[in-house]
Amino acid sequence: MLCFLVAGLYLERKTGSLGLLGLVLSLAVFQSCVCAAAKGSLRFHGFSGVNYALYAYVIIDYLFSLTKSRRNKTDLIFGGIVIALICFAMCFSGGTSTVSFAPYPYDLLHNLGHGTGFFTGTIVALLVQIPLALAHKETA
Repeated sequence: MLCFLVAGLYLERKTGSLGLLGLVLSLAVFQSCVCAAAKGSLRFHGFSGVNYALYAYVIIDYLFSLTKSRRNKTDLIFGGIVIALICFAMCFSGGTSTVSFAPYPYDLLHNLGHGTGFFTGTIVALLVQIPLALAHKETA
């Protein structure tokens, strides 16, 4: 839940409280469907997959905020800190009795819930951010 707090603070500031609620609920449903398609059984595997989806959403949002039209100091500083914390959280290999910092592909590739969550968050973020960027480009 501490990971959700970090990602949630960034996203609530950007989308508002109801926007964050809608994002979390839609990511939970979408991530469960993607995980079920990959595994073959429709079952919710916990909230950590949604956290990973939020991580991907924050990273994509941050990359799009680097464009000149959407850049401001607060977003760049706070987003950079959030992404550093996300990278730190993604190093933990969840569900084990020890804390380890195994190299990258360990957690995302071997843990279906986290991997599908990150994939889902990336797709949803791109579906949201690309039309926003195109609309902003047309008005500029």
